[in-house]
Amino acid sequence: MSESKRSKQIFRQWIITNLIGFCASIPFGFGMNWLLNRTFIQLQSNKILYIILIYGFVGIIIGIAQWVILKQYLPKISTMWILSNALALPLGVYTFLVVGKNTSNILFPYFGDVIAVGILAAIASGLGGAIAGLTQWFLLKKWIVHRHFAIIWILSSLISCVLAAFIGITISVLLHFSYFPWNWIELAIASAILYSVITGRVLYWFLLHRENPA
Repeated sequence: MSESKRSKQIFRQWIITNLIGFCASIPFGFGMNWLLNRTFIQLQSNKILYIILIYGFVGIIIGIAQWVILKQYLPKISTMWILSNALALPLGVYTFLVVGKNTSNILFPYFGDVIAVGILAAIASGLGGAIAGLTQWFLLKKWIVHRHFAIIWILSSLISCVLAAFIGITISVLLHFSYFPWNWIELAIASAILYSVITGRVLYWFLLHRENPA
């Protein structure tokens, strides 16, 4: 199979795999939440540890799905790829809570509830996306030829996460007229599509310009 066909194939697989990974993370996340609430009641008072365990676990599910696809094309890709998502997702959620707590009095009256929630989610997800992109670039750089790939990949991760969070959450809130609980399946699908299309196009380009075919 030519490199062009292989690159197009991974683009399609990347979108499908992220959809599956994002959606599969929902029942796993709720299951982990139920288990912690049932087994470790005291964790509810430790917000940081609680966020790390719940959303770190969700990040691992998504990371595994991505790593499985990348492993087919880059056999030497490190399993640390999985942890890049496990690090970024809890950081994004914690940022959402902290920024929301300190800016809600400004954002909500000025922008309205729906847009304010979207803005907070975009800020938090942008930070998480930048962290994930930086970590993932470090793992991919041995195959990089283009000197600007680092900034391209980090920006694609950041921008895709910002758009995924803002559009996904805004749509979910508008459809259901409530913030919690959102319709998680709709949120996951919207986020996965926006994230995977943007980062998938960069990956497609990357595979066409990699230095080492393995």
